[in-house]
Amino acid sequence: LLGLGIGTSASAGNPLSVAGDATLLTHDGAGHRLKINKASASDTASLLFQTGWSGRAEMGTTGSDDFAIKISADGSAWITAFSFDAASGTAGGAAVQQGATDITAGRLARADYAYGPGNLLGTVSETGGTPTGAVIESGSAGGGRYVRWADGTQVCTAEITLTRVDGGRLEASWSFPQAFDAAADISFAALLDADDFAANVTGPGLDGVLAPCVQGISASGANLRLYRVAGGTDFASGDSAACRVTAIGRWS
Repeated sequence: LLGLGIGTSASAGNPLSVAGDATLLTHDGAGHRLKINKASASDTASLLFQTGWSGRAEMGTTGSDDFAIKISADGSAWITAFSFDAASGTAGGAAVQQGATDITAGRLARADYAYGPGNLLGTVSETGGTPTGAVIESGSAGGGRYVRWADGTQVCTAEITLTRVDGGRLEASWSFPQAFDAAADISFAALLDADDFAANVTGPGLDGVLAPCVQGISASGANLRLYRVAGGTDFASGDSAACRVTAIGRWS
């Protein structure tokens, strides 16, 4: 039997032809498998969907052993919407994000380009302004704690103990837990711990000192000073004061 036509005529190109509202392939007591075989990887084994005999969608292994879903608006120009690598199983195609900066509407995000629980936190990095690592990095070192964001922002915090240099001031050096990109971009905030001050300063009271100030700022650290009011009571030997400090700048 060289051909079979059901409700229509068979042809050399379509030796099995069926015309009808539906075609049923059912089981014989268990499952049912439709097998489409091709001679070599470069051949085609696929299902083709047509409108008016013009192709609109095709799925299968066309020209390789990678499984693909292709679509066409006119039957001539075809787009591979989805493809699956036969060796690795990874997905590609026009419906998948094409690069780390691709935000085309309607495309599916790739795990190595999108952010989620597995890569939101970690070591931040960037190349040419584009994040190449995690979104948020945090940690601690001898100089306190730090947080880095993928946009280049860095915040360092610490509690520093200022000790007496002379009767006029207390002072301490702060080495940042992580260096900043440049000293010129760093902003500071410093607050005295009032309870600690009352317990550890026997010279001037809180109303007898100025606000803490920062000097000698570099990308890696700064000096903090606490001056008494001019003409006021000197700091006594052994006086110290805890100061909570915050530095905000850029790591990149």
